[in-house]
Amino acid sequence: MIAPRRARRIRLPRFADVRRSRYLTLLLAIAALLLLSPFLEASRRDRILYGVLTLVVLIAAVRASTQAGHRLRFIALGVGLIWALLTVIDVVRPGDAQRLAADGLFLAFSAYTMSAVLGRVLTAKRVDFDILCGTAAAYLLLTVTWAILYGIIETLSPGSFAGMTRTDFPEFLYFSLTTVTSLGFGDITPINPFARVWVGLQAVVGIFYMAAVVARLVSAYER
Repeated sequence: MIAPRRARRIRLPRFADVRRSRYLTLLLAIAALLLLSPFLEASRRDRILYGVLTLVVLIAAVRASTQAGHRLRFIALGVGLIWALLTVIDVVRPGDAQRLAADGLFLAFSAYTMSAVLGRVLTAKRVDFDILCGTAAAYLLLTVTWAILYGIIETLSPGSFAGMTRTDFPEFLYFSLTTVTSLGFGDITPINPFARVWVGLQAVVGIFYMAAVVARLVSAYER
């Protein structure tokens, strides 16, 4: 008679695990940006608040994606400072040029951050609290990155999206969330061919992420 397999015990994260986590700060920073974005308007005060929240995300991304003492940390900090300067200029004197430059820097650094985080997640030999935080942070950062990309497309080609009540970050973030999760409510529709391509790519990446990354975590947990 085969003995029943003992159930695996689930260990809750301890305080030391939370304190040592490289990705918890990034996850909390992105979550704060997501939760507070619906309350942001086009006023100068709200634009300053958006800049502060995004800067916190960048600072957390520096810690999550670079090793202490590594020269990449200084490069990342330099990118963050340039982004902050461009954001301040855009708040004082709004313009498409500085906004596009700041968004381009954010896209480049977020792409590097996601590759670094996913690289560690996919090569992890065991699943712990830090790996789970990294998995969630990379998924949410993917959503924020695509939202900013949609904003760039709309700036370069106004009217690329139909059904939008306003063309700002909260609206693009909502559209990005419904796309990456494949909900597709249909209230916002891409019209520009270039926008359609990137919307389709985000849906594919979202599905691939859930299939590949989650399967990898399950495999590592079983081992």
